[in-house]
Parts: sequence; structure tokens; C-alpha cells
Amino acid sequence: WSSGVCSSDLPTLSQLASRTGLSDATLRRVVGANFHLGTSPAAEVLASLAARSDLAPALRIEASRALASWARPSGRDLVLGSWRPLPERNPDMAAKAVRQHLAGMLAGDEAVRKAATEAAVKLGISEIGETLLKLVQNLEERPQSRADAVRSLALLKDDRLNQALPLALADRQGVVRGAGLRVLAERDPAEVLRRLPRALEQADLDEAQVAAELVGKDRKSTRLNSSHLVISYAVFCLKKK
Repeated sequence: WSSGVCSSDLPTLSQLASRTGLSDATLRRVVGANFHLGTSPAAEVLASLAARSDLAPALRIEASRALASWARPSGRDLVLGSWRPLPERNPDMAAKAVRQHLAGMLAGDEAVRKAATEAAVKLGISEIGETLLKLVQNLEERPQSRADAVRSLALLKDDRLNQALPLALADRQGVVRGAGLRVLAERDPAEVLRRLPRALEQADLDEAQVAAELVGKDRKSTRLNSSHLVISYAVFCLKKK
């Protein structure tokens, strides 16, 4: 490998993922090393990195993209950009690693979820929709993971969203209900307008914050639809103070 890293160093570099306090530059090299090695343990490392909420989103996305291109790797080096062609590889080892870490990989912002979802789809994980629905249904899972699952189903345009969305909107956790509101805003703006006043008046800040954001995105139409909504929004702003 160029830039001071040779092929004999790859196994050592690939094992650095478990260490704490590594710089983003070093972690990018860890991603590149594991992608280049192409072994089952290497795929496991990439999936675990993609699932780590303490890492920068850009690094998590890079790990997910490495998994997405596992079977047919680009000839371009992930880290250095130099030409280092690799042979085609069996996607099963990467698919197994993604299945094990899917919930964590989906926990993040929209770009992180999109990269994780694309990795699952490209690796032929046909049951991703069912996995996401089970995440929403499982009240023992972390609320944020369940919220991310709802939004990932929407991103996939999976039919199981029809089952997941009512559950999310009625969930006991505000962060899950908030995710439901965001999805509903895209699917049925009229219905979300009907729900916003109640959401704004909730004691749960997560749900109320989402409702306030939705009001702020389209103040003109919401102002025309409901004076109650305007009052509720004002009450929410006062509560924040």
C-alpha cells in the first residue's frame, strides 16, 4: 500500500477498530484495510463501525458503503484514491455482518440510515423490511432505534410501513411518535395538520419539538388551516422559555 502502508500491515491496521481515541483519519484507514482484506472478521468490523453512534456520521457512512460494494469492489482505493483493483467476493459474509448490526447501523441521521439501507439492499437482505417492522414492534428495543426503523421503512417505500406507522404514532415514547409524525407529513399532510395541535401540547419534548419543526416548515399553509394550531405553537414556544 502506498503512503507508508504496505499489504503486510493490513491485518494489524484492520484490528485497530476496537481501540478508543483514534482519529478520523486512522479510522478511515481501518475501514480501508478491512475492506481490502475481505474476510468475515473484516466484514464484522465494518458493520460494527457503521453501527457506532459515537463515530462521525461520515465514517459510519463510509463503512456502510464499503459493505454495500463488498461483492463487487471498485478498483479505486477507499482511502487513498489510488488504483488497487480487488476481485469479486462472496457477499454472504458481509450480509451476515450487516444482519447482526442492522439496528445500530440504522440509528442515526437520514444520511446514515440511507447508507445502511442501501448496503442491506445491495447485499440482498430481502428481509430488511420485516426486520425493521419487528424493530418498531419490539418495545424492548431502544426508542431511538425504533424511531429510526420507522423512517427507514419510509425511505425504502416498504409496504410494511402501513403497519409500522400507526404503531409509531400511538407509541408511548415521544421520539417514536415524532418519527411517525415526520413520515406522516410526507404521506398525508392533511392528517398531520390535524394531529399537530395535540402533539404540540404534549409534555414529551421530543414529539413536541418535531411538531414545532413541521409547523415552521410550512407556516403559510398551517396558518390557513387552523387557528388552534397557531395557539398550540405559541404555547409550545412559551413552554420552552
